[in-house]
Amino acid sequence: MENFYELIQVDSSISQDELKEKLIEAQRKWLGRTNAPDLKRRQDAERKIELLNEAEAILLDPAKRAQYDKELEASKYQFNTEEQSTVDHTNLNADELVDEAWTLLEKGRTADAVVVGKRATEKSSSNPNAWAVLARAHYMWNEFDDAIYEYKKAIDIATNNDVFYYDLSDVYMDHPRLSDAEKINYAEQLIRKALSIKPTERAYHFRLAYLARFKGEYDHAIEILKKLIETHGKDPSLGNELALNYYNKCLMQMYYKEGYYSFISKESAETGLVLLREAKIYATDRDLLESIQTFIDLGENALKTRFLKGRFAGLAIIPVIWLLTALSTGSFINIVISGALLYGAWKISRIPVWKDNFEVHTGKRQQRNQNIAAVLQAMAKK
Repeated sequence: MENFYELIQVDSSISQDELKEKLIEAQRKWLGRTNAPDLKRRQDAERKIELLNEAEAILLDPAKRAQYDKELEASKYQFNTEEQSTVDHTNLNADELVDEAWTLLEKGRTADAVVVGKRATEKSSSNPNAWAVLARAHYMWNEFDDAIYEYKKAIDIATNNDVFYYDLSDVYMDHPRLSDAEKINYAEQLIRKALSIKPTERAYHFRLAYLARFKGEYDHAIEILKKLIETHGKDPSLGNELALNYYNKCLMQMYYKEGYYSFISKESAETGLVLLREAKIYATDRDLLESIQTFIDLGENALKTRFLKGRFAGLAIIPVIWLLTALSTGSFINIVISGALLYGAWKISRIPVWKDNFEVHTGKRQQRNQNIAAVLQAMAKK
């Protein structure tokens, strides 16, 4: 039985909200890896996406998740004879053992692949593919340090194999004990090495764009991805990655506080909308599209006008008093003046939403209200 929690690398006690975030993160990661230069890696990534879609359908439904958890717990105590290898490895040579290890990985039998991969390296310690498949098996088994050691062994033997550098970058990027800066640094060095060997490989340029996004270099990532789309056409992995960069670049234009984003200038709202509308063109991921549309609505709303009733009430008190006095005395001039003041109060109380956001977030609104209250108190004393 497939353990979806291990696939997503989370504990089974994780909350629904956290689980959804991790699922989205995993789906985007493996979607990006469908660009891998090697057919086996692409097939592996496609299989992972299928499993993640299945995991999403089950784990995000509370009733289905509860039933799945029960079945998963029960499966730990069941002995599945189908998982046992029926192949006799005794007489296989190193290359045949490598092929067998890859077959086991494709079937999801990672532990068996580790065993066969070890036998392949024992048969021929100078076979780079034996070390590479063993590294891949350890990586899939979440034994990252072993995978690093074995990929380096493969690279030492076959220094011009660009795929080994790419695969080792996978390990560094997913290593749980490395900081984000360390992951990016190691991965970028390896991808640039792979590109020096094979400059036209789409997967390596895509990985550079992916790393650029993590470094906040959105313009650089957008430039790389647009060139890839011009050359290879738009597909879900390229489109969503480009959309993410436009989306994240928009967030940089916005004010963030206590979990909420808002536009606090006309320029940021207009620029943000341009970026978001570009993102919407390329995005196919459902959750990403929903987030983009949410911020588009926010940007469009920021350019609308809001009437501040509280401000108008505060500013209109004096003109109203003057108007009532003028009406009782019949003073035409005072009526005109108080009417103009009321119009001015109405005009001042209609402001763009972005400006309203700015006043609230910078504290200017609170300060103005305090000033108005102080004036009214002074007038009351008189």
